[in-house]
Amino acid sequence: MTKVSQLDATYDYIRNKLTHGDLEPGEKLSRRKLAEEIGVSPALVQHALGQLEKAGLVECRAQSGTYVRELTPEEFANLCDLRELIEPYAAARAAERITEPQLKILESSCRRYRSCETRISQSQSLSARELWNLHSELIDEERIFHGTILSAVGNELLTTLIQSLRLLAQVRHDFAKCSLARNA
Repeated sequence: MTKVSQLDATYDYIRNKLTHGDLEPGEKLSRRKLAEEIGVSPALVQHALGQLEKAGLVECRAQSGTYVRELTPEEFANLCDLRELIEPYAAARAAERITEPQLKILESSCRRYRSCETRISQSQSLSARELWNLHSELIDEERIFHGTILSAVGNELLTTLIQSLRLLAQVRHDFAKCSLARNA
């Protein structure tokens, strides 16, 4: 594997960990641990983290290390404003181009999402772990639903922009933590 493809794979690996909520906002990232997980050098991980910092997903603190970025309430509100402007356009474009198989994916995703919502509304009998798992399922369904719409858009630049905004605004940990606190 070339250095460039190793860097791309390292970047993608860490970005996927961020996307799937495996790394929490504010969490310190260990170059050595990530390098061992991926099977690359810590220097390559450092380079990938530098790219992720440029994308605004992590922050490097002098003499402290690299951390998963936490958004301020104002930054989060600004991202939501941007999404409110861009996502309706994407939905309109997707509606013009969506295929039957993609529609079936959306229908299935909506059914699964409603099922999760119903189980959450009956959460008084669920453990904190079961409730956490249901919230994770909801987030996964949202990813499937919006990913299918973005796939139907057929505009790679728009897809990349929206995915970046969604990733920056990822609140999986805080969303589930606040919901669990309310229901405890």
